[in-house]
Amino acid sequence: MVSQTWTYESSPVAWAYKQDRAFASFIIGPVGSGKSVPSLQRILDLGQEQAASPDGKRRSRFAVVRNTMPELRSTTAVTYQQIYPADAFGEIIWRSPATHMIEPRGSDLEIEVNLIALDKPKDVKKLLSLELTGAFINEMREVPRSVVTRLTERVGRFALNERSSTWSGIWGDTNPPDADHWLYGWHHRDTPEGYSFHQQPPGVLEVRPLGGGAEVTDENFPDYQGIRLTSAEVLIWYRGKVRRVDCPIEVIRAAERFWIVNPWQENLVALSRVDAGSNPLGARSYYGRALAGKTLEEIQSYLQGVYTFVTDGRRVVPQYNGQVHGVDHLPVMPDEPIYIGADIGGGTLQPSALLFQRHPKGVLLAHREVVCFDMGIKRFGELVGEALVKHFPEHVAKGLTGKGWGDPAGGKRDEIFETASFDWLRTQHGINLEPAPTQDPKMRFAAIAGPCERMIDGKPGLLVNKRNCPMLHKGLMGAWHFKRLAVSGEDRFADKPSKNDESHICDGAGYGFLGVGEFDRLGGRRTDGQGGGSFQADGDFDVFD
Repeated sequence: MVSQTWTYESSPVAWAYKQDRAFASFIIGPVGSGKSVPSLQRILDLGQEQAASPDGKRRSRFAVVRNTMPELRSTTAVTYQQIYPADAFGEIIWRSPATHMIEPRGSDLEIEVNLIALDKPKDVKKLLSLELTGAFINEMREVPRSVVTRLTERVGRFALNERSSTWSGIWGDTNPPDADHWLYGWHHRDTPEGYSFHQQPPGVLEVRPLGGGAEVTDENFPDYQGIRLTSAEVLIWYRGKVRRVDCPIEVIRAAERFWIVNPWQENLVALSRVDAGSNPLGARSYYGRALAGKTLEEIQSYLQGVYTFVTDGRRVVPQYNGQVHGVDHLPVMPDEPIYIGADIGGGTLQPSALLFQRHPKGVLLAHREVVCFDMGIKRFGELVGEALVKHFPEHVAKGLTGKGWGDPAGGKRDEIFETASFDWLRTQHGINLEPAPTQDPKMRFAAIAGPCERMIDGKPGLLVNKRNCPMLHKGLMGAWHFKRLAVSGEDRFADKPSKNDESHICDGAGYGFLGVGEFDRLGGRRTDGQGGGSFQADGDFDVFD
């Protein structure tokens, strides 16, 4: 039985998660980190901890939830049956939903387990009507938030009249989803009371090759930065036993960067069973092989366990690094104007605006976005004005708001109402947008890429408040991309970025940055006779001063 032989000697995070009895507890980590085993082992642990009924039986009912039936049967159920093999615990009855009874001989346990997929409406209806002790959500990134929140209402309801003071709750495991996923908000922004999160170490670390070893330089994991390694003592599985061995560090090149397998990663013991005797920190190891052929975003998401955005396409601005350019807090400079970069075009119903500043040294500070859907220019103008008054009242009082740049198409008169969008915003809302210096998309892309590539006195040329500009951040992380074309041979991509929810705010940022000075930096010639100047850093500064 896996539950009897499994060792947690090298998996302290997984062990802490397995023992966690918070109402809701979740474990997040890279692929292969050993999340599902402790998750499923908890069913037996929790069943044993339940108070006995008057007849002496310890009864409980749990749900195991996965997004689709193929995933449930091919992955979740396989691991489940390794922990609860049929010869010791009986077969799973594959009906709708699948059910398994855990009743070990000679014990007082009666544990009913319902294995439920979410791709059949009748199974979802069944799940949300069950009276449960607890529920495990496998691969939470694929499960709707509404299902998870409804499950919190179904637990703690099983056999209420038979006993008292028994644990109830939910738990789950997942690889990190996108940075705008609801789970990221629970984890890093507003963690609900009674909820706990367990973050596992990354499977790989970015490094700088150093002689026969490497120095960790990974910006995603500052606790590891500066560590130099030539070898590491790790646990491996050798001839059926766990032992410590000294393994040489191997530097692996992937996605135009250098990596090592993290010797502190959990589950290396189990992963080394696949290729017994090989170097678990080498190119032939599980994580070493997994690096090959992946993009940077795929490595960060799947092998490091970082919240990011993975897309099957080519990013418009690959220079944007979410860990470098994206920040959770960005102070507003009190005496610098709040500029507007807008994508409104002519007749669009998806207008978007970025409210940003430019530091005197040239750093662009993206503070807040206004992104609209199925909305006309009138309501859009009202929302931009409300955002300025609410979030930048001192700037409004000083007259430091209202100027910006937008899609030149916004200067054209509407064929029906004979009013240009720019004119309407100026006369009705005091928002003075000018046509951006150019409508050339390549210049617009470069206006964002340029600041990403610049470092000014050690500071990035662009900083984005991820909390207040989630669509811009997601777009620059890859949601704004050139779609991969379905053709044979080498990779081919569309000539224009895909139009989606994130593309409009990214275009707005490009127009704004062109207007505030990036057009001049790129060597363009304005047609309005105005120049944005050249913004060179000539002294120390701190954007957070």
